[in-house]
Amino acid sequence: MARNERARKINIPLPNGTNLSIPVQEGTSLNKADVLVSGLLSGITPISVEYECGDCCNKIVNIADVELVGGVALEFFPPQEGCLVLKVFSGGKLAETRILNSIIVFIDQLISAEFNAVELPMVDKKCGCANG
Repeated sequence: MARNERARKINIPLPNGTNLSIPVQEGTSLNKADVLVSGLLSGITPISVEYECGDCCNKIVNIADVELVGGVALEFFPPQEGCLVLKVFSGGKLAETRILNSIIVFIDQLISAEFNAVELPMVDKKCGCANG
């Protein structure tokens, strides 16, 4: 950015009390990734995120901590004594579930984020039992 160009900084509060300052050229609008990253680094938990990977949509549940990796990716961690749950959806249906200690996702793959998110088990309408 040239010296005479006006720039503003977006300050994203981090859980450790510091701010991540991102210079943004005047007139530039924030994109989806900027908004998601700022929310994910805000320290609000629990978090769930969705990201795309090929033809699948993946959802990570039970996120308690997020770290920026090289400015291009985020690493997600579970709470102490907990695990992340990765749900893989293909063709609109749950295809696989995995348990993880951490996962790194490139920022441009992020689709959405849910804050203060708590997953409830799905209830089978026929028998009323939880299955999920």
